Amino acid sequence: MAQKAIKLHIGAHKTATTYLQQYFSYNRAVLARNGVAYWPRENVRDVVKLSWEQSKRRRSSLRGRLASFIFGDQMSVRMKPWFSIERDVLLSEENLIGEGADFLGDQFYSECANRLSWLKKAIPSDRQLEVWLCIRSYPDFFASMYGEAARFWPMPTPEQYANRYEDAAGRWPSLIDQIRKALPNANLIVWAYEDFRDLEPRIIKGMTGVDQKLLRPLQQVDVRPSASNRAVREIVALPSDIQGPERMMRMLELEELYPPKDKSDRFSPWTPEQCEKLEAAWQKDRADLAARSDVTFLHTSKGKKDDG
Repeated sequence: MAQKAIKLHIGAHKTATTYLQQYFSYNRAVLARNGVAYWPRENVRDVVKLSWEQSKRRRSSLRGRLASFIFGDQMSVRMKPWFSIERDVLLSEENLIGEGADFLGDQFYSECANRLSWLKKAIPSDRQLEVWLCIRSYPDFFASMYGEAARFWPMPTPEQYANRYEDAAGRWPSLIDQIRKALPNANLIVWAYEDFRDLEPRIIKGMTGVDQKLLRPLQQVDVRPSASNRAVREIVALPSDIQGPERMMRMLELEELYPPKDKSDRFSPWTPEQCEKLEAAWQKDRADLAARSDVTFLHTSKGKKDDG
């Protein structure tokens, strides 16, 4: 009997993760009938967040570390049942590698290796492990992360943020290095967000083992579009003491008042020179990742090589 696999779709943020999660949830019964256990985001996200925060608090003190040694890691107690089921397991959660707050400074998923090493404790060592990751061009990705973080936290000005992230060389490759550090034996599958629509059937089949033709198409895609340029700049201009739920409500108001008109209305903090520099770094890093022997990089039919 073939070994049951565990497949982790870990993001990145703003790369059609919500769409895929809704698609898998809508087809959860079909997947179960085909031997795949998909754990929906609503079952996963809060457990991951609370367990990770608890783990950090315990590691920060001798008493906490002693409690973990005596009573065990609560994360393992909560999460091991997801992976111990005798089926292929699919879990999709972009916050496994970090959250939007990581981008408030000049960091880029700085805790990815620690988070995945922590998650590894709940994964049976004898199971085949696959990690699925979508990456995106730096100008679009960083701008989207800024807009997403602005919903919850006070932000540096767009100009300050742009200056911090102007030099993006090595950022996706460094994330891959962190994943490899934490999960050295996992099969790592990577693709570019720009290619998602062309690659979607292969990605779905790869993650689930089920041909997309056998799955039900979503009747309604409930994906929040990126906020317009004006909405983002209005929320950033709010006083820094407006946080939490009130800030979220203000953002909802602004999105209603200033919906995006078209693609040209997207938020972007970059000067033309910065955008050109970031795009060049993206093209180089994408090519470097596609050439790595420890990565399966998915190409479209127009790609330079066939990855099978």
